[in-house]
Amino acid sequence: MPEPTDYLVKPFVEDELLARLRALLRRGALPIRSTLEVGDLVVDRGARAVRVAGREVTLGATEFRLLEYLAANAGIAVHPRADTRTRVGRGFRRIEQRRRRPT
Repeated sequence: MPEPTDYLVKPFVEDELLARLRALLRRGALPIRSTLEVGDLVVDRGARAVRVAGREVTLGATEFRLLEYLAANAGIAVHPRADTRTRVGRGFRRIEQRRRRPT
């Protein structure tokens, strides 16, 4: 995972921010892993596709974002409410509500 290379303390001058942004753009794009692999799970971010043991799995947008987040943080303890809700979005709340409903 790339390390942060710059930090701008508030309050800051707009010209300083623009200069730092130009410097970042000159460095070129950081390599981003387009495919996440965890065991037999493969999450292809570019194609928005998921495969488990070689078989394609169809997921909705929120389910994909949640799985992508969990795969990107494999091996790290993730708090089920605080971390995922902020990174996955409102759709996660709907999943939680469906899970709580009596069947």
